[in-house]
Amino acid sequence: MKSMHIYILSVMLLLPTQLLADTYFVSKTGSNTAPYNTEAKAASALKTVIDYLRQNGSGNDTVRIGVGVYTSNGYALLDNTRLNNLIIVGAGRSATVLSPSAAHVVAITAGISVSINDLTLKPDSTHASILMANAAATGAFNRVDLIASDNYTWHLLHNMGGTITADACRLYHQYSPTNIRNIVYFQNNASGRFTNCQSMAAQQAKATGTWLLAGTGAVTIANSAILDAQSYAVTVIGSGPVTIRNSILSGGMVRSDAATISTGNKAVTLANNLLISPPWSNTYKGIAGSYTNGGGNLFNNANPDFSSFRRKGYILPRIDDSVNFKYAHFTVAPVLRRFGFTGSVYLTGHDWDYFGDNALLRAMVQEGTVEAASHSNTHSDLQLTGAIAAVTRAADTVAVDRAADTISISGGGSVAGFRSKTLGQIRNELQALGATVVPSVPWDLSSPGSIKSNTTGEVLDNLTAGNSLKLLIDPTAATGYFKVEIADTKDSLTNLVNASGTVLDGQTGEPYVCNGFAFPYNNESGDARSAVMAKGFAYGAGRNQIGNGSSGDLEWVGHFDAYGIPSLGPGYILGADEATTRANARTWGFAAAHTGLIIALLMHGDFSMEQLNWIFEEWAAFGDNLKVLSHQSFMAEVRVSGLWNDNGDGTFSRSYENGSGDFSLRDDSALIGAGAAVSGLTVDFLGRAWSTPPDIGAYAHSDSTPPVVSISSPAGTYPTGSSITLAASEAATIYYTFDGSMPTTSSSIYQGPIILDHSCTLTFFAVDAAGNASGINSAAFTITGAPPAVPVPSLGWPGMLAAVSGLLLLMMRRAQPCGS
Repeated sequence: MKSMHIYILSVMLLLPTQLLADTYFVSKTGSNTAPYNTEAKAASALKTVIDYLRQNGSGNDTVRIGVGVYTSNGYALLDNTRLNNLIIVGAGRSATVLSPSAAHVVAITAGISVSINDLTLKPDSTHASILMANAAATGAFNRVDLIASDNYTWHLLHNMGGTITADACRLYHQYSPTNIRNIVYFQNNASGRFTNCQSMAAQQAKATGTWLLAGTGAVTIANSAILDAQSYAVTVIGSGPVTIRNSILSGGMVRSDAATISTGNKAVTLANNLLISPPWSNTYKGIAGSYTNGGGNLFNNANPDFSSFRRKGYILPRIDDSVNFKYAHFTVAPVLRRFGFTGSVYLTGHDWDYFGDNALLRAMVQEGTVEAASHSNTHSDLQLTGAIAAVTRAADTVAVDRAADTISISGGGSVAGFRSKTLGQIRNELQALGATVVPSVPWDLSSPGSIKSNTTGEVLDNLTAGNSLKLLIDPTAATGYFKVEIADTKDSLTNLVNASGTVLDGQTGEPYVCNGFAFPYNNESGDARSAVMAKGFAYGAGRNQIGNGSSGDLEWVGHFDAYGIPSLGPGYILGADEATTRANARTWGFAAAHTGLIIALLMHGDFSMEQLNWIFEEWAAFGDNLKVLSHQSFMAEVRVSGLWNDNGDGTFSRSYENGSGDFSLRDDSALIGAGAAVSGLTVDFLGRAWSTPPDIGAYAHSDSTPPVVSISSPAGTYPTGSSITLAASEAATIYYTFDGSMPTTSSSIYQGPIILDHSCTLTFFAVDAAGNASGINSAAFTITGAPPAVPVPSLGWPGMLAAVSGLLLLMMRRAQPCGS
């Protein structure tokens, strides 16, 4: 017996190390009792098990983490060879969340190999999800989500020199304009391979940082999507070779001078990718720098045609100024109607009598394609405050008395009833009194910072004794500048439309009321915005689309200002030709649908009807993911959908889930089969087998569209021998019955024309290669009379031969009779 014990001990000493590995547990329900090797003894934090394994691990252990969010201050510091070949497994990417405070979630500082699977890593605002800090370290990450917290200021995945492989991972980042960090940062000799991964803006963000590849190691990105980057989606500055294949990339959401990829003129190979150009240029800017073209790249901003975009967006067609009213009615409205879209025209009051048409306006409002809204009275800049003109006459001073409605000069002379006179009239009368009137701001220029001389003296403030005419700024719009340019226009346009009787607005179904206001020059001040709200306008268009320097400014649906929707000028869409214009439209459509943007497309007669057809056709292809609406219809949807919270200050907000969106491809996507085989890549993000060739993106296409079966003749009465054919809209097998019973896949298979030799009910359906079944259809046929006669030639062998051929053809056509 003693020798047997010695033999068993000897065998155990010879066993491979991995056979001695153990499994440890972390959960919300365990007793937190060492050695944590049962679910009952499970630790309450991952750090607890890691600390234990640092002293007692075999080097090949597994840690299983249960459902829950783990927020303890400790983190997974993997710094010991006893942790080599450690496998960490969660209960699912959305079920297990590691979110420690004041620390990186996982830090690998020793030259060891680690595998992390099926969980979420969510750091605080100043730490990484994953930090690889050892050149000899290797990390494998499968089905892992890396999520940036609010106000994130660090690199989400920071590889300082190790080797990373990541498959089916999602990286959600948040761009910070004050502390720009990267989603992925590779430096030193860092290397990696990313497959089936997705990188995009975090839950309540509209842009991300870049993938900064600054190392000397090789990096491969395959069948992935890197989207929403504020600047370049991928920036290469290191000497290591970079290969990007079968992937979708978009960038330049904020920086108007960016391209999709910056290669840095390094060793970059691009093959079979969709590179969506930044929207801020009307020429393609997919790549900055030299690269090796591996072929198959799509440089036309193709719509990837996802089954469901992440957030969905809105584009609000906007035509400004009364001078463009007929352009809105005769050019824009017909194209909007063609696609089932709506839009808005913002009318100026001072020139309506010259450019407008009251009857046409009422007809337009009633029809409902284009809403009528206000664009101020004279198109003066509503950001103006203070003095607008200096008035001097010798040593005299000027007094403005609003109550007395007079402007008087101390040495004698006055302008009576000034509040109802135009500034031009007031200037003329003051000059007639010997005064010099010098504008302090531009008068009568069509530019920001100017005021029009045909606005009225109501805009002037009281002045006891001075030499300047100043604007009265009243945020309630009850008096002064905002009364004339904002408040009065709501009432005047409403009354104008309803002057011949109440008109029902075709968009609301209610009596027409002017609901919208567009700030001239898109210049919106806080006081002017308050005045628009105080007067009861439901929404406003304003703010230029370009901020300072090279930054773009776009509103997004997660939190938007209903009184400050920014406008997009035509220069960002119109290209040199149809192809370029369509490509630009697709870029903006993708940005809006995926990121969730609200964009007002500003027009002043810039687009021809043909160009609008090109643009709207591209946007219509996004389906429900992109809605093209009037400002009025958009706000109605916001208010009734229940998705947005009204914050009470003119802003609206809603929340999004990080995992929203179905990025599988629709059946007609240009990305299907457009990829090339990647060594070792056999399944997609969902674990489905890739076809050959694979698709571009992280999802293998799965046909979900059923075929449609058509019949050559409708139900009815026909002579004996009549022929009926069936055809499917795609490659499919058609099954049928003759007795009216429901066909199944065990029924007769259609192989060619069916000859009707007696009355019957033909019932049929089709199934395509993906198993999608069409609807079941039927047609009843009543058969009467003799079969169609075969003409018999009168003479000669050729005639006899033709007769026999006709008979044989009739017999062949009876191969599928309408049997009894």
